Amino acid sequence: MKVLITDASSLHTLAILRYLSKKGINVFVIRKNKLDISCYSKYCKGYFVVPPSENENIYINFILKILAQEKFDILIPISYFATAIAAKYKDKINKISRVEVADYDKIKIALNKKSTYDLADKIGVPYPKTFYPDSLDAVEKMALNFEYPVVIKWILEVGCNIVSIVQDKKELIKEYHKICQKYHPSNDIFPMIQEFVSTVNNEVYCLSALYQNGQCKRIFMQKQIRNVPFAGGTCAYAESCFIPEIKKYSLELLDKLNWHGVAHVEFKLDKKNNIFKLMEINPKFWASTEMALKAGVNFPYLLCQMAQGKELEYSEEYDRNLKFHFPFSRELQHAKEKPNSILKIIIDTLNPKVKSNIWISDIKPNLIELGIYLGLIITPKRLKSIIKSLLRMK
Repeated sequence: MKVLITDASSLHTLAILRYLSKKGINVFVIRKNKLDISCYSKYCKGYFVVPPSENENIYINFILKILAQEKFDILIPISYFATAIAAKYKDKINKISRVEVADYDKIKIALNKKSTYDLADKIGVPYPKTFYPDSLDAVEKMALNFEYPVVIKWILEVGCNIVSIVQDKKELIKEYHKICQKYHPSNDIFPMIQEFVSTVNNEVYCLSALYQNGQCKRIFMQKQIRNVPFAGGTCAYAESCFIPEIKKYSLELLDKLNWHGVAHVEFKLDKKNNIFKLMEINPKFWASTEMALKAGVNFPYLLCQMAQGKELEYSEEYDRNLKFHFPFSRELQHAKEKPNSILKIIIDTLNPKVKSNIWISDIKPNLIELGIYLGLIITPKRLKSIIKSLLRMK
């Protein structure tokens, strides 16, 4: 079997590449930049350089051309951009290959937090109080009535969300103005204002799922304990878990959407009232995909089986005692934000029971990952020297 994965820069692309290759599958990736880490894995069979453009037509025509010329069996999109385009042009892709993603109208609901919360409201899934101003004047009027702190967020999920926690009316107005001046949002996508969900240690609870034509086939659950940013974001350290309430809410949402493919649903446990509140539906492979793979749920391989026409059976079996982290870029970023976490990170890194995304047998991509992060804190000249050394490694 021959698989094409987008976004070679992502850690989850690297994880999928490695685990599929272990199954005897030939995996190729889409590269954008020279230092996209997946290209340097010994398991990567090759890569294709995407044109330097975010233009939808250029991107999909490039993908269709590669799929047809190279006769790939399945495309696995990774980023929000790639997933949305794959869903939008799913019919064209499926004429020459396969892509197992939800329909475009369902993807759009998941990518729009207002649409997501409207759905949650209809079926009784709790979510934070959220307000949708349509102008700066509206923000100033609303600001009088909030219980602070509140959070400013984009309505649309674009993969690099603005999240700003503000403590009072004055700070809200100032920060909201600053964001609008920088990003110039249109009237229909002004940033939303949401109650701040106070949690124990900023923990985030997540359910990952694989659906086949509206039916749930696999699930995996994790509690994210260290994140980037620390108040809730990309997973740095997590532990597997099983929480019936999270399962119930997540599957109700995805069942209602008649989902297909993978999804990742995030919640926070509000310590004020002990209620799990929906934060978002991630309609694609998620940043901590490798944790599910390590726990025994090979979501990408199951997608490949779906692409070959296999009807999957339901299972919720996985290692429920797994501790997993990303020691290089994400743990280092978390430590930079929260220095009091450094000792715990060191202990977890030295603990053989805590698994990680580092593969000694395929170390080059992880070293490049580390080198890229160190570039944020060391001089460009020194970084260039480090990266050159890494690229010369056999």
